[in-house]
Amino acid sequence: MTKFHLLSDLHLEFDTDKGTDFFYNLAGHVALDNPDALILAGDIASTWPLLERSLNMFLSLYPKVFFVAGNHDVYGRTWSKLQTQLNDFIHDFAGPSNLTCFDNGECTWEDRNITFYGSTGWVNPLGQNYLDYDLGAMKEPLQWMPEESAKFKQFLRSRENREGEKRILLTHFIPHSIGIAPRWKGINNWYFHNPVDNYVMDLDLDVCCFGHTHDPCDKTYSPNSNYRETRYLCNPRGYPNEKPHLNYKPLMFEI
Repeated sequence: MTKFHLLSDLHLEFDTDKGTDFFYNLAGHVALDNPDALILAGDIASTWPLLERSLNMFLSLYPKVFFVAGNHDVYGRTWSKLQTQLNDFIHDFAGPSNLTCFDNGECTWEDRNITFYGSTGWVNPLGQNYLDYDLGAMKEPLQWMPEESAKFKQFLRSRENREGEKRILLTHFIPHSIGIAPRWKGINNWYFHNPVDNYVMDLDLDVCCFGHTHDPCDKTYSPNSNYRETRYLCNPRGYPNEKPHLNYKPLMFEI
């Protein structure tokens, strides 16, 4: 079995100490659980210096880190700029080899026979009242988001599963409606849920990890007996005034 920690929506920019206490407490959980890897489902920090520092801290604590960026990780810069910063961080000659950042990509942890599919999973704002949300914090016009949303759908459609492998999907935006909390059911969730449910189910996943919503989720679902029971997980810390923020700890799961 492989043990994972799952974290998302840490929003460390709101911590007065910029995450110092958070990482101190996290180190205790790592020592207790001894996980094999960390899955980070986005919204870690809204400035590059703090995101870079945080990634270095995670890499000092975990043997492997799998990361997708969230919308807050893009704030103050363009999406392409963030991708360049992450690529430079990974490919620096002194950079880490145990970090995988996904942008509609996949990788296989060969000796564990686990395939990871990863994407931010951008939603499409066209036709929506996106002025109600904080998209203005992204330093470029929003025309790129529909294109990125379409790339995400194409990425999901084009996956080919291997027999006998375990599969994990990692996104920031909610990729399946099962992840919508009961209190938000029945309203327009376009900025939280990317309606790609059927594509996600066709991946026949073991686990689907996501963030963005600040409502925790731990549910299993299979459309019929031809599919695996997929576990849908979300472990958000949220903002300082929100309930999950208090006594927050990693969610550990095994596959």
